[in-house]
Formats: sequence, C-alpha cells, structure tokens
Amino acid sequence: MTNPHPLQVNELMAELTGRTVEAFSLWADANQKVLQELVDLSAGTAREGARLYAEIQSSALEAVKEGQAYLLRRQHAIQDAPRDPLGAYRKGALESAESAQKTFRLLEGTAQAMTRSAERLQVTAEADVLREEVSVLREQLRALEERLEKKREK
Repeated sequence: MTNPHPLQVNELMAELTGRTVEAFSLWADANQKVLQELVDLSAGTAREGARLYAEIQSSALEAVKEGQAYLLRRQHAIQDAPRDPLGAYRKGALESAESAQKTFRLLEGTAQAMTRSAERLQVTAEADVLREEVSVLREQLRALEERLEKKREK
C-alpha cells in the first residue's frame, strides 16, 4: 500500500470541505423555505380564525337581539292574554315556532361558517410546496453525492 501524495490528500480534503459546505447550504435553503411556509400557514390560520370569530360573534349578537325582541313581544302578549286567552296562546305558539326557526337558521349559518373556514384551512395546509421543497433538496443532495463519487473515482 502506497502513501497518497500530500497534494492529493489536500485536494481531496478541499473537495470534501467544499461539498460539505454546499450540502449545508442546500439544507439551510430548504429549511428557510419550509419555515417560510410554516409562517405563512400560521398567518393564514390566524386570519381565518379571526374571520370565523367575527362571523360567529355576529351570529351570536343577532341571536341575542332576536331573543330580546321575542321577550318584548311575549311581554305585550301576556298583557293582552286576559282579554283573549286563546288568541294569546295561538300568537305565542306561532312566535315560538318562528323564533325556533330563526335560531335554527342562525345555528345553521354558524355551522356553515365553520365548515367554510375548515375547508379554507385545509386548502392552505395542503400546499405542496413543502413536499416539493423536500423533493428538490433530495435531488440536489443526490447530485452532490454523484459528483463526489465521480471525483472519488478519478
């Protein structure tokens, strides 16, 4: 076994150092892109959460207003009940049914808002950018490895 020439060893070490720095650079670029995607996803999630909160808050406010209006209407109906008990009962039953329908529509609207929000978040989270970045990094590292193999074979 012969000792390699010192110049060859130095060239090999310089080549290995350069390839190592290049590999670290590829990893750093990939990490930066992945972190940027995560930041974008977090920001999108926060925006979507604020939008959903506003929609739900609006529905809740509308429900409170409807509840107050219903109580005021019932208060007037109770005052008129001694004069026309059957009419007051009929009117109360009708208003109760209408109020239940309005409440159901508000709940349905809230459920739809939550569904739309979940769908928007899913579309955002399914971004293929992260998968693509990992694939690109893998290919770049393979190319780097192949160049190193070819250099070693020489």
